[in-house]
Amino acid sequence: MIVLSIFAFVVFVVIYYNVSYYLDLYRNAQKAKALGCKPMHRVANRLPFGLDQINIEKSAFDKHKYPYMLEETWAERAPVTTSEMFALGAWQTRTVDPVNIQAILAGQFADFDLGKFRQQATAPFLGQGIFTQDGAAWKHSREMLRPQFSGAQVRDLTSVEFHVQRLLDVLPRMSSVDDWSKEIDLQPLLFALSLDTSTEFLLGKSADSQLENVQTEKEVVKAKGFATAIDEATKGTSARFMYGPFSPYVFPKGWMSAVNIVHSTIDGIVSEALVKAQNKMLLDDRKPEEKRSRYVFLEELIKDTQDPIELRFQILNILIAGRDTTASSVSWAIFELVRQPQIYQRLRKIILHEFGTYSQCKPERDITFAKMKACSYLQYVINETLRLYPPLLVNTRVANKDTTLPRGGGLDGSGKVFIPKGRPVMYAVWVLHRNEALWGKDAQQFRPERWDGRKMGWDYVPFNGGPRICLGQQFAMTEMSYILIRLLQRFDKMENMDTSPIPLHNLGTTNCSANGVKVKLHEAEK
Repeated sequence: MIVLSIFAFVVFVVIYYNVSYYLDLYRNAQKAKALGCKPMHRVANRLPFGLDQINIEKSAFDKHKYPYMLEETWAERAPVTTSEMFALGAWQTRTVDPVNIQAILAGQFADFDLGKFRQQATAPFLGQGIFTQDGAAWKHSREMLRPQFSGAQVRDLTSVEFHVQRLLDVLPRMSSVDDWSKEIDLQPLLFALSLDTSTEFLLGKSADSQLENVQTEKEVVKAKGFATAIDEATKGTSARFMYGPFSPYVFPKGWMSAVNIVHSTIDGIVSEALVKAQNKMLLDDRKPEEKRSRYVFLEELIKDTQDPIELRFQILNILIAGRDTTASSVSWAIFELVRQPQIYQRLRKIILHEFGTYSQCKPERDITFAKMKACSYLQYVINETLRLYPPLLVNTRVANKDTTLPRGGGLDGSGKVFIPKGRPVMYAVWVLHRNEALWGKDAQQFRPERWDGRKMGWDYVPFNGGPRICLGQQFAMTEMSYILIRLLQRFDKMENMDTSPIPLHNLGTTNCSANGVKVKLHEAEK
């Protein structure tokens, strides 16, 4: 009896799956025809529910080769740039076409949301915040955050210099014989630096995670635990994404423990800020001259809400993005520069000419926002880093109504395609940025000179675009520039110590090197 019941259930599931599959095809075909759309390329599945596609993606993720899987997949489909597939019981559209990406992010922005899948995958860690919200809640968060990234805030580099000095204080202590340091991994040090600058910038108080400057053993353990927990929490959150509607039931090993450590730490900061706000009467009206001139995100947020959970999640959303984007991008820049010493030396020569040597430079006078922005080759290096190693390899939007995309239909892909309400649309930034048709035969090469005279378009979206373009873009570019200037002023040579044949990738909130950035350093001035 039990066997028969199980058999009947399996038969029901198979029938339901097939009926749903073909009903969706029929309904969407009728709507597409009415809107003048043409069929798009359809990926054939070898296993039910598209499990073969999911297995390929999970295997690539686990082997730190997800970007290469993306490239291989689209290379096999060429010249197709937009397709649809059935995975985990639902249809999804995927594209690497810049025209479609422009439509999703800008031209038809109102037709697309982040969608419930992102919220479900990130909810335990990031809750409700600017990077998980849609509609009125997102608009409110964006307007509240906008003043933090005003011109005055971006141009104030005093705090960045303070934390860069902490990093530079650590590095000389690693020196050995023959004027070269011992082998070190710069990536975790850069993540600690970025965490400290981000927390001070957003909260008015640094996390002080650069461990050489933490005073007690207890504080060392606490700081290290917080930084490690952020890494594990973001990596686990990213892993949940590939399971789509089933992400709420996926809990990577150790993930919730890491999430709880991060939440506990942030809750402590929030509690302290709420107490200080009460003591300083920040919630009351005060005379203009008594108000702080420097915008601090947490203080402004407390004026809107005193809910500690809401405060926690808003802070986390911004903190994770701020830390990871800068740290991963500077790490990738060094990763490439040490493999191409001629580019390293050219950039260093320009930096010394524009900003002076390390000992001669007075940062408050010589390293200004305007001078960094005007240093073309430095900006080319950063642009090229973000092209080859975008913070997000893929991104997704979900149609909030029946709509269309301008290209991908018909045999030549020039016709518009139908996107039904609720359909996720994934765009692969990694593939877009390395497309030879857009970037030339040397698209895979790190060549900053390609940016000389090139205008940015929808073939380059490291910070997204349209109404949801990253508010912190200018701040991130400024901080990246500053860190690279100070490192190249201090070290006239860096030697690559990584023997891996290809870069491997850890995918958390952003894309960082699974190899680390293993180098030896040579100080320019003794």
